[in-house]
Amino acid sequence: MNEFIEKLIERLEELETYAFTKYPGGSSHRAYSNSIEIVKSLAAEYNDGWIPCSERLPTVETEVLIVATRKWRDGTVKYIITTAMYEDGTVLENDSCWNWECIDGEWNEEEECYIIPEGWWENKHYNGYDEFNNAVDDEVIAWQLLPKPYREKGEKE
Repeated sequence: MNEFIEKLIERLEELETYAFTKYPGGSSHRAYSNSIEIVKSLAAEYNDGWIPCSERLPTVETEVLIVATRKWRDGTVKYIITTAMYEDGTVLENDSCWNWECIDGEWNEEEECYIIPEGWWENKHYNGYDEFNNAVDDEVIAWQLLPKPYREKGEKE
């Protein structure tokens, strides 16, 4: 469960305790109790915002958070969380908002550039080699939108 949902449930539980102490057996206590159950149920139903790839894929070239599975030689499975983007195999290298170097896509004679291959691509923001187009070679099973960036109080979007 994400931190926001946990804080929301915590606050509702505080209000529930207060309502029970102040008005034992009152309807406000039951209302808070029901609200807590609804929030917990929705969090479970929506898997904390994770969207299975089997249900739908994100908009092409939109950076998202992904969960990938990696199988080790001993048979164990590790879950990897990182940022990446999905390409559907139709975007030209020249039309992409990302930096593409050394990709093995199909060459488009008319535009004199590559068509970016379909698949998941990891965005290496902080590597020393300026390689931004690294294919994700593990199975991506789910994704979710990135949160909005942090803003100082009073700062406008």
